[in-house]
Amino acid sequence: MRCVYCHEKAGFFKRTCPDCLKLVEAVNQLPSSFGFRQFLDFLLETGVSTEKIDRFLEADPDGEGTIHNRILARMTNEVMGALGQPSHLKPEDVKKVREQIVSGKPPSSTDAEVVDYSQLKGKS
Repeated sequence: MRCVYCHEKAGFFKRTCPDCLKLVEAVNQLPSSFGFRQFLDFLLETGVSTEKIDRFLEADPDGEGTIHNRILARMTNEVMGALGQPSHLKPEDVKKVREQIVSGKPPSSTDAEVVDYSQLKGKS
């Protein structure tokens, strides 16, 4: 079978390869509140290659959003809550914003007034 995260061989009747299993365990051991740098350090401490960590973060094993988008949504909700602005951002919302930024569109109508995307590298 293929690993649901990196799509490499996982083993007979296994859904997760040993490297991705280490990464899942690292994510499960994270404290309730953490920074993105701390999150990446936790993943790097597993000894798994950075290429495999990248594939792991971009994996969507159950169709509810990539690991990366889930973490960003969670962190955004925590920050907004701490600022007194409760947020209910979902991984799908993060995906939509990331796609809009890559395509050069402002993520919201107010961003078009504030941000000049022509100043960003690779954007025209």
